[in-house]
Amino acid sequence: MAKNLVLDTGVLIAHLRSLPGVKEYLRRLASQATLLVSAVTVVEIWQGAKPAEFNNTRALFEALTVIPLDEKLAVRAGQLAGELRRSGLTIGLADVVIAATALEAEAPVITTNPKHFQPVPGLEVRDLHEELAP
Repeated sequence: MAKNLVLDTGVLIAHLRSLPGVKEYLRRLASQATLLVSAVTVVEIWQGAKPAEFNNTRALFEALTVIPLDEKLAVRAGQLAGELRRSGLTIGLADVVIAATALEAEAPVITTNPKHFQPVPGLEVRDLHEELAP
């Protein structure tokens, strides 16, 4: 098991929506590794949060390590986006920042949308749905 794991926005949404098995899966991961999220994921989650969900959302982020988007990470994300574009591939801005966060942390990214991250060279991508499969 990696010592760090980056959780994509979709994984947090699955947790907040109480999808079967997700809470237990994340608890197990948290006992084995440090769970990281990109600052971009924080923006994406709060953008969609309803007032009734604020307490659960705050509690979730208190249990995770948020990686800030500093200049070093912004440069890495920009270079990654440029590299992908030059090879004919484009991924969304949020996903490229999340991917750069995982690369900087030398961590796999766990996602509900593996196709968003598979084009990123050197990035280990784990599919939440496969991880939860019996």
